Amino acid sequence: MAKWILQWLSSLKLTVWVLTVLIGVFFVGAYLMPRYPEAHAGMNAMPLFAWWSDMGRRHLGINGWLPLSVLLLAVLTLNTLVCTIRALRPGPSLWAHVTHLGFLLILLAHLVSASTGFKETGIVLVRGRAIEVPRLVAALELNRIDVTPYPSGMPRDYGAEVIFRTPEGRFSKRLGPNRPAFYRGIPVYLKDFRLRPVPVALCEVAHDPGAWLALIGSVVFLVGALPLPFLTGKKRGYSD
Repeated sequence: MAKWILQWLSSLKLTVWVLTVLIGVFFVGAYLMPRYPEAHAGMNAMPLFAWWSDMGRRHLGINGWLPLSVLLLAVLTLNTLVCTIRALRPGPSLWAHVTHLGFLLILLAHLVSASTGFKETGIVLVRGRAIEVPRLVAALELNRIDVTPYPSGMPRDYGAEVIFRTPEGRFSKRLGPNRPAFYRGIPVYLKDFRLRPVPVALCEVAHDPGAWLALIGSVVFLVGALPLPFLTGKKRGYSD
């Protein structure tokens, strides 16, 4: 019985079936999300598991596709792991196992971010008023907003100088589009601004602890995948 379970978990057929069903579930999700936006509201504003615990499970009949997709990804992860362990041996097939490792690292990165990441949105900074940001254990205050316009008057570039009031002291950092400022490894993003009637900067704090792991996994996956088209068709030790 145990041998049959191992063969089934390492089966290429299981991989194909799980991927097929997973794609179907994703298509269902892509159809339901714009049709029932209230059931998926806030999904992108917080880590996945926190959103599900707080809001998502209230509409299980509509967004039940999401936990189903997580379950299928868990089966796919187990399938990849067992297949790799059973078939691991020196030779050309080793490159395929490197791609497996990269894939597993990417899945692990998403799991880490979904379970331990956080996002704090809607931080409105006004000059002369410090706003406490609990996630940073610091207070933020807008110092100034700089705008570089096109000849037409539209903003070509903009940024904000923000004062960080922290237990270590008071210092300034500059934020810009796609140029966050970091404090204790946590980025602070400038999302929007306005100059009238008073300068205001809309900021966001978002911590994605799995980002570096996802980057490493992507590089490992690429390193393993590049030689595969040049390898001759040798048997790779996968079980059917």
